[in-house]
Amino acid sequence: MNTSFACDKEIRNEGDSGLFELTIDINQLKNRSGKFLIMIGGNLILPEAENNVIKITTQLNEPRRSFLTFYPDDVISKNPSKGLNEIAAELDDFYNFMAEASQCHIITDSVIAKSNIINPTNAQKEYALLLKLKNGFQEVIEEKYIQLLNEYPEIDDKKYKDSIVRPIVMDFARKQYPVYYNDKILNFIKDHPGSPASTVELEEYCYSPGMDIQTLNILYNNLSKRIKNLPTGRRINNFITSKVFGTDILGMEAIDFTQTDWNGNQRTLSQLRGKTLLIEFWASWCGACLADLPSLKNIYNKHKGENFEIIGISLDTDRENWIKAIQRENLKWLNVSDLQGWNNVVAKQYKISGIPSNFLIDEKGAVVGFNLSEEELDRQLSKAK
Repeated sequence: MNTSFACDKEIRNEGDSGLFELTIDINQLKNRSGKFLIMIGGNLILPEAENNVIKITTQLNEPRRSFLTFYPDDVISKNPSKGLNEIAAELDDFYNFMAEASQCHIITDSVIAKSNIINPTNAQKEYALLLKLKNGFQEVIEEKYIQLLNEYPEIDDKKYKDSIVRPIVMDFARKQYPVYYNDKILNFIKDHPGSPASTVELEEYCYSPGMDIQTLNILYNNLSKRIKNLPTGRRINNFITSKVFGTDILGMEAIDFTQTDWNGNQRTLSQLRGKTLLIEFWASWCGACLADLPSLKNIYNKHKGENFEIIGISLDTDRENWIKAIQRENLKWLNVSDLQGWNNVVAKQYKISGIPSNFLIDEKGAVVGFNLSEEELDRQLSKAK
């Protein structure tokens, strides 16, 4: 159930750090009745506009992938029980950009998606080029779709013609995207070893279904020394280490641990021997973890009567936020933490560099799975019945 938008460990670093001073001019934005959201790295900001200008000043320890969007009041009213970050998927009007230690002036157009940075830095230009390459596959798909439509001139019914063509296009996309990604995106990383855009994409590649550890390692080793020493570069290195660890530990006995549950009781892994266990690393502040919870609940509800248990290990530091998240999300499984954040003892033992992350433990205490998706978990648990 790991996602490409996993929450990753921040490691402080002096290089490329400084103030990011952001000004956003929204005068031309067609609809300004609602709320703005800015995500800078993992930092979520809900700014207020004054005289149609938004100003943000924040400290950065490296250039960070950033995201600007706007939630119209009607969208918010349709989702009264959800936080803004939980309904982001319902919006298609957004602007991605690179934040770095400099002054940055963004001017919006009639919609957020048409925003532009005035006098962008080199890092911002490179990130824009990467995004153009990533969006380029959609153009390939559209060209293929039009080509196939033209191959059926005898069919006048547009809906019927679409029903014939669309499955062919989807199959084409499924087969060709890995080729396109390797040729365009991974080559961008190879050709830009000193760009923060490369580490942003390489970190996303870490969590993609098609990730190849050998390719990842080659691309990482090709990065410049400066980029490797930035926090994202170090996180990628930690991921490679944890991935090797996760693979190496398969078949071995799970590392034992004791942590405190939210009622103050000590819980030890080995005392649960005889059950099939899923160790799930998460945190209340991790958007990717919260987005993953419905899948986790599906697994728990389907298999909870089969001698199966989930152990949620939180990388929270605030006890109140941790407990509120457990109650709000109605998490019925065992939840423990030492409230030490990324210094959580168990997270260090299991070499966790990004969350959500999981390990599946069989009834004998052996690790039989690492960072499994909902489908993979369901398949393994069904097989173990």
